[in-house]
Amino acid sequence: MPEGQQRILRYFATPIYDVDDTQDLDLQQVADHLSKQLDDFNRHGSGFVLDRITKLTLCIVQYRPLHGSSYIATPPWLAKKQSFVNIKNTSDSKCFIWSVLAALHPGAHDPNRLSNYKPHEDTLNTSCLTFPMPVKDIPKFEKQNIYQR
Repeated sequence: MPEGQQRILRYFATPIYDVDDTQDLDLQQVADHLSKQLDDFNRHGSGFVLDRITKLTLCIVQYRPLHGSSYIATPPWLAKKQSFVNIKNTSDSKCFIWSVLAALHPGAHDPNRLSNYKPHEDTLNTSCLTFPMPVKDIPKFEKQNIYQR
């Protein structure tokens, strides 16, 4: 190393980027973000020049969006609080529908029983929806089920 020069190890990172069929990874955006971090580092008077990148780590993980399913038993410590309804729908994956119906038609006796909500199932328009219903379909459900109160 020439006299008067020194090397330091410095780490830079980017935010997490979602990549899927509708959105590619924008490498220019990643490079711009890293460049900005380097500029910010140098702005504080370091005077350093990027000589080389010795290691680049790319972490890829499968994204599993939030979704519902069927009944999951409530842990005892939480059930004791009696502050919410957990409908026992063990025979289907319509937990979202049962939750909406529980809010619209509260069960007077044992609100966790599915039989409280079955009679009201046909009051909701669930055409063109799949179950378990993905979170991204909630706006579609809302448009299909606008209530006039």
